[in-house]
Amino acid sequence: MTENILKLKVERIKWETPDTATFYLSSTKGEAIPYTAGQFIPLIFNHRQEEIRRSYSLSSSPDEAYLAIT
Repeated sequence: MTENILKLKVERIKWETPDTATFYLSSTKGEAIPYTAGQFIPLIFNHRQEEIRRSYSLSSSPDEAYLAIT
């Protein structure tokens, strides 16, 4: 199975409440990222030499400049 891994960077963080934040993400290559409303994105983090995978629903609209997860 081949995985298409998209490298993202955090453009900004907006704190919605003291314990909830929205992260605005873009491609490190500057390319547009097509998706449909209601789609989720699996993220892979490396923490203390361990790979952690989490899936997040996109909270942005496909016509917005950045992907957003809250």
